[in-house]
Amino acid sequence: MVHSWPTLEGNVVELLPDLVRRYRGRLFWIVGGDPAIARHHVARHSLPQVEVVPKKSLRAIWLALTAEVTFFTHGFFTAVTPPRSRLVVNLWHGDGPKETTHAGDVRSTVVVTGARMWQRYKAETFGVREQDVAWTGNPRTNALLRRMTDEQWARLGLDPSDRLVLWLPTYRVGRNAEGLVWEDGEPLSTRSDLRDLREVVSRPGLSLVVKPHPMDRDDYARLGIRVLTEGDLRDADVALYELLGSSTAMISDTSSAWVDYLALNRPVAFYLPDVDRLASTRGFNVPDLLTILPGPVLRDVRDIRIFLEAVTRDPVDPALDRPAERRRIGTAPVGDAPNRLLDWLDVYQRDRGRHPLFGSAAPDRPSHRSPARRGRRPSHRAAPSGR
Repeated sequence: MVHSWPTLEGNVVELLPDLVRRYRGRLFWIVGGDPAIARHHVARHSLPQVEVVPKKSLRAIWLALTAEVTFFTHGFFTAVTPPRSRLVVNLWHGDGPKETTHAGDVRSTVVVTGARMWQRYKAETFGVREQDVAWTGNPRTNALLRRMTDEQWARLGLDPSDRLVLWLPTYRVGRNAEGLVWEDGEPLSTRSDLRDLREVVSRPGLSLVVKPHPMDRDDYARLGIRVLTEGDLRDADVALYELLGSSTAMISDTSSAWVDYLALNRPVAFYLPDVDRLASTRGFNVPDLLTILPGPVLRDVRDIRIFLEAVTRDPVDPALDRPAERRRIGTAPVGDAPNRLLDWLDVYQRDRGRHPLFGSAAPDRPSHRSPARRGRRPSHRAAPSGR
């Protein structure tokens, strides 16, 4: 069983094809939004083994309680520690410096990470041991290697010959799926220093595009620059990470997407005019955010201009890179993250005396897990099938 939010969250969407290929049981996709979106994706990508089930149903609750294996991105009826007979995998929705709150009701067997820097933090946050955190990369990173087709560029109204710079800000004013609204800072579109941004980006050969967070309530169109929403990407049949993989550079702040993007070795800058306020409202999980960032920090529109000019002139300019910071973050390699995760999970299952679920052959080398765990007598009780 898989559960994602938003429905087309990349960590589930990119995992599904390999689950279909490697898992022998039935697959259920629990969706909290419009089931038609998930069914359209299943049909378009030829995944007939995947059955879409609305989250607000008794069947979804039953599946959550009995499924042999569960993958989720934001928690799903997970306030109780799963029994040893079940494998519950917290894919989560990325890594990064934002503090994770309200995680006490998100329990799992395993947690996934895409960056060494946050491996221990995720273990502590979600109440698992560090060896239960799989450093395999986020499954969604597979899409970074799929360049957009000419047809997809056309659907988005973008020129593939331009330097495409994506701006992925985290939300200052947000609203979640339950309608709860909160404010961590002033909306970026109201900042006076961005009034000249339209003029800054009006240069031949450059496209600056804002992709807001799904929970963002800001109206970036007021800045006079291009905005692409979740709906725009869905209508164009473009995954966010396909768009990222087709870009030249990124501007972000505390979004988890920049951590995954590091694997491409492309320029990343950080627009953080309100870093002190974010530290006090949102909270960071690192002592000093500015010291870990693997790219220039942009404080105003002048800094943005300098960065865009450098990217337009030479996107591989060493001056745009921070190799020491990149190495310190320890981003997982890009490519085949779903299969790395499924292989890792099969080894994990064997080490805890359970049967592997995804068809991996037993490793020829000794397990990388602790001898104490390997020494346990294997259990011969069958896991609930959930089918």
